[in-house]
Amino acid sequence: MVTAPALGTAYLAAESIGAFKSDAKGQCHAIQVGGKSEAGKADAYPRLGPTCLWDTGAAQAVVCYAGGRVETLEGEPLSYVAPSEKLNPHFVVWGF
Repeated sequence: MVTAPALGTAYLAAESIGAFKSDAKGQCHAIQVGGKSEAGKADAYPRLGPTCLWDTGAAQAVVCYAGGRVETLEGEPLSYVAPSEKLNPHFVVWGF
């Protein structure tokens, strides 16, 4: 779960059920990445600044269960297998 309290929004995801957005009224809607977008809209979000494992884990689950990808600049999935490495490498979130 990822929350944005100021917006009254939460994003939730779980294996086998997918990803969802809960709005300020408490309504929950399934979300799915839409593939390549129209001109002028983002398909990717490169993160080239420092982030830690705990900054990205929940959001990565939402992205992945919505059909997107989170990869290092080398094209490998962002990994959490070495928790002693607290900082993430640079990565890109792909919406297709």
